[in-house]
Amino acid sequence: MTPFALVSLLALLFTTPAAAAPTVLLLIDASPSMGGEVATAPAGVEWWRRLLVHAYGLDPPAEAPRDRLGTVRAAVVRYVAHLEATTTVGVRSFGQRRWLGCEDSQLLLPPSLDRGRCTATLAGLQAAPAGNTPLAYALREAARDLLTLPAGGDYHIVVFTDATDLCPEPLPAGDRLTHETGVAATLDVITLGLTPAAAAPLAVICRGTGGHLYPATDLTTAEIALRRCLPLTPRQHLAAALRLDPDAWPVAVAALVLLLLALIAWLEVRSEG
Repeated sequence: MTPFALVSLLALLFTTPAAAAPTVLLLIDASPSMGGEVATAPAGVEWWRRLLVHAYGLDPPAEAPRDRLGTVRAAVVRYVAHLEATTTVGVRSFGQRRWLGCEDSQLLLPPSLDRGRCTATLAGLQAAPAGNTPLAYALREAARDLLTLPAGGDYHIVVFTDATDLCPEPLPAGDRLTHETGVAATLDVITLGLTPAAAAPLAVICRGTGGHLYPATDLTTAEIALRRCLPLTPRQHLAAALRLDPDAWPVAVAALVLLLLALIAWLEVRSEG
């Protein structure tokens, strides 16, 4: 590298503005069905789950909660504890105050850097004894929450839901919600205990935002889903890029085998040359 090229590279590094710190708004379902129990891990794939725990750099939990909302709460607390200090986190719930019916959503914590407030807010979340799941209404309210923040930020809305007893209002498509509100945010949905067929309609929420739909059944899979939404470390970035997830282990293994075979073939060709 010439001295001129080296100086140009250093100048570029120092003059390039740093990426904006992300803002994460957690949109958490607290409707009655979220008090239900989570599923147990299917037999025969525990080795794959252990591999994923190492791949994503997770700490094995001391004791996993049995209810869905408790699972979300534990996964988020563990995730938030490892976020960069500059990452802003807010919490909005829906379905918790039954008397509001299909307009039941509450901003519990405006986006903040205070991790203690975030943990305390999550600790107070309890599933409602009765009521609906106003997911569409809550999504629009979450987008309005971000309107109060500077334009052009790195905004993420992460939805946790089991999508039971949804209100009649149709779910907004992510790109349409962006157009209507003027808020550009990545929308990810993490489902709890839903079959692929039942979860599929929720994918419309992520459309056109760069987000995805992630199924979860317990604490481990919920944590993995969070780290796929917004990886925190190079290891997690790599695992997310390889799409390592609990439901796709045969595909991942096949891809690794094909990669290994391709490497062997390439080495054979080079040795013959």
